[in-house]
Amino acid sequence: MGTTASAERRDPSAPRRTIKTTVDLTPGDERDSWQADAVEVSPHGMSMRASVLPEVGEALGVRFKPEGAGS
Repeated sequence: MGTTASAERRDPSAPRRTIKTTVDLTPGDERDSWQADAVEVSPHGMSMRASVLPEVGEALGVRFKPEGAGS
């Protein structure tokens, strides 16, 4: 469970920014969706916390609305 320092995949030269927003994740086959907390973003990816752990390499759709945006 979790990522260990030996398995770190982040690019140390890519700037990461802290964000706090909820995103909806949907697997490629759109069978289910669940919510996750987005915690960091960079030009190469996003760090999220969720109660569901997708398979490594599974394609996910991500939908999010920045705080303060309309409905």
